[in-house]
Amino acid sequence: MRSLAFDPAALTGQLKVEWDKWEKRTTGEAQKLIDAWEKWFFDPKRSTDATFTHEFKNDIWSDLKHFLKTNVTHGNCAYCETSSSRFVGDAEHYRPKGRVSVKQNERLVKISVCVDDSGKEVIHPGYFWLAYDWQNLLPACEHCNKMQGKLDQFPVDAKHAFGQKLSPAEVAALTDKPYASTLRPGWYYLRSKDLNVLEKPLLLHPYFDNPRKHLRFGVRGAIAAIDQDKRGQATIDVLGLREDDLRTGRQRQQERSDTSFFMAYMGQKTPEQALADARLAIAGFIEGSEPYSAAALDLLRQKLPNVDI
Repeated sequence: MRSLAFDPAALTGQLKVEWDKWEKRTTGEAQKLIDAWEKWFFDPKRSTDATFTHEFKNDIWSDLKHFLKTNVTHGNCAYCETSSSRFVGDAEHYRPKGRVSVKQNERLVKISVCVDDSGKEVIHPGYFWLAYDWQNLLPACEHCNKMQGKLDQFPVDAKHAFGQKLSPAEVAALTDKPYASTLRPGWYYLRSKDLNVLEKPLLLHPYFDNPRKHLRFGVRGAIAAIDQDKRGQATIDVLGLREDDLRTGRQRQQERSDTSFFMAYMGQKTPEQALADARLAIAGFIEGSEPYSAAALDLLRQKLPNVDI
């Protein structure tokens, strides 16, 4: 995993046109979901064991995934950096839109949270209001999104949040404008950055976090949490980043970058020119277009701690 610098406000030209067109399709969708959930939840005829269901617009996620893969992740998974050849489905929800679970004793356990005004605990229905929020959507491969990967896991270091009753002053202090409840005056549903402050997610997010502070790659594609960092460890566990197929893929790329760098560095040239040639030879790894570039660069930096790579 590597940090992804993406800010829609900085887009220009045709990319901005494409983004604005996509974002327009999401206008009002979060409020529709909130209204539908509240109508369902406060329905006096609702069965206590009923589950909230909603028909989501998969084409919106599919189009965003294509935009992000093309313009942000260089066609690689935002989590494990696998190439797009393994991509199936739509954009992955960092915070699950349906149920929320954490792993306890190797089993996934549903999360309960207090959501109604009486203080009654109910199963967390998921972060459905973030279903179309770009900050909650990432292009992810089949391994990370399903199979032995994330599924609906979302571990946090605090408590899982849901609707919040806030004063006008508290609303004004938020980073992003929250979604307001229709049925409960003064209740709000927070956006991603404000939820991050409240919940303290353990799963790293490449838009908001710098994975290099939490994860380290070693020889033969190995991965570990730096100094047993709990966010790094949780990310490895949730995404299954120690799976052998990922490890071998990282190892192959480490070997490629290593060979390319040192072959380009050799020859009768000044140290400055040698380094420039070597950096050019691994440009794809530096910019992130090569799969598993974080692992490849980590190993080179360990071999050459005094060289700017």
